[in-house]
Amino acid sequence: MEPMTSGHAPGIPATSTIADPGAAAVPANRYIGASDEPSAFVWNVPMAILTLLVINHFARPFEFVFAGYKIPLVICLIGVFAVVMTRALKGFLSAPGKPLIGLMIWMIVCTPFSTWRGGSAMYLLYFGGLQLVLFLLAGSAPRSFRDIKRVGYIVLASSSLYILIGRPSRADERFNLKGTFGNADDVALLAGFLLPFVILIVQRLRNPIAKAFVLLIGCGWLVSVIGLTGTRTGLLAIAALMMLYFFYGNLLQRLTVVALGVLGTLAMLVLLPSTILERFASTFKSFETETVAEELADAKTEAGASVAERRELLHDALVMTARKPIFGVGPGEFPDYRYHFLDPSAPGGHKRFFPSHNTYLQVSSEEGIPGMLCYLGFLGATFFSLRRSLKLNRPGSSLDWELGSQLSICLQAALVYFAVCATFMTCERHPQQYVVAGLAVALERISRHRAAKRSTAALAGPTAPVPLRQQPVPQPLSAAAAVTRPRSALRRRR
Repeated sequence: MEPMTSGHAPGIPATSTIADPGAAAVPANRYIGASDEPSAFVWNVPMAILTLLVINHFARPFEFVFAGYKIPLVICLIGVFAVVMTRALKGFLSAPGKPLIGLMIWMIVCTPFSTWRGGSAMYLLYFGGLQLVLFLLAGSAPRSFRDIKRVGYIVLASSSLYILIGRPSRADERFNLKGTFGNADDVALLAGFLLPFVILIVQRLRNPIAKAFVLLIGCGWLVSVIGLTGTRTGLLAIAALMMLYFFYGNLLQRLTVVALGVLGTLAMLVLLPSTILERFASTFKSFETETVAEELADAKTEAGASVAERRELLHDALVMTARKPIFGVGPGEFPDYRYHFLDPSAPGGHKRFFPSHNTYLQVSSEEGIPGMLCYLGFLGATFFSLRRSLKLNRPGSSLDWELGSQLSICLQAALVYFAVCATFMTCERHPQQYVVAGLAVALERISRHRAAKRSTAALAGPTAPVPLRQQPVPQPLSAAAAVTRPRSALRRRR
């Protein structure tokens, strides 16, 4: 959503060439050289490979069919080949790319100090082959705003397919899926991450009835999925997402955001089962005193036990960070270190092999405080890159400025939802953040290029027509010229 939905600013003709005066001084291809013209989607080979990667990461089809044929490995190897053979590696020179490659380098440095060097080495292999490749291709493959929009729609379609086909046959109290990211918390992250892309479809529609239908059906279905997961952080993340759209919206859009919030809250209170509502109620109790947390744990309820366990996991992550603040316990080694080296509550036993349920503390405990700073820098640079793209796509800055600004707000909302979920979940390897970061690089690159072209055309100005009185008057031919005229012309004249 954005304050203005018309095709041009008030008082400025639709064909005006007014643009940001400073845009002309910006290099057109600062990060990854590419044209801003609409690409032939089928023949854009990096875009086709990116599509395969997105389907593999989000739809996860080969965890249900052809599971033993290593097809995801083949797709990822093709992605690595595409990164090496194209200029995609220049994505590391972008604002999000610098802290991301810094995090990768720091993890390599931390691996010799890991409690299990083999496990950390395998973690690095997967991180480089999956997450980094996805980021680099998402930043280099799109050649236009429409390409970025297509990638967003493919993410939406792939994730929706996974939610529809990945539900286990047995009925659980919480909404779970089969596959790698099938935990209820992962499903809540996946469903909420799709909300901005549904809103993007609504923004691109012109028919008010179609807008209302897609908004209610699409967002209603995704919010119901989040509610059925019983994931408490989903409520906080939805609230943060709605605040961002409220901030960017005009008066009508802000009223729509408030109305949808009230309607969604009432629907959850009426439709969700009591066990899920009890989990949501424990969200606020988890911020209260230690006595209340002990009472919740003694109640022997699933919600109370979950709150108590989350508090213990956070405490363990802080202990690991304090013990090894520089190099951490090793990339990917939080569960293993907790199981083997932290004192269990029962003598002679082990603590549960479980992640920290806080991405930022997970990174700080595994890669130390320097690793956490790199990770925070990666997320922050992605957000501010999207903010710069929004400023570049001001009214009249390019022919497609409206789509560019809508894409910027959409990706900001998806990133905000992810960042809030990361506070209560372990998702440093989830693909959502790397797709958003790559698309942020592509969006800023294309926005700078288009704004520079538009500004250059504005500075050159249109070619002024020559007044009629200054136009040359045809002179009569002289006798010599008439004699030299071809005979065919003289015969035609007669």
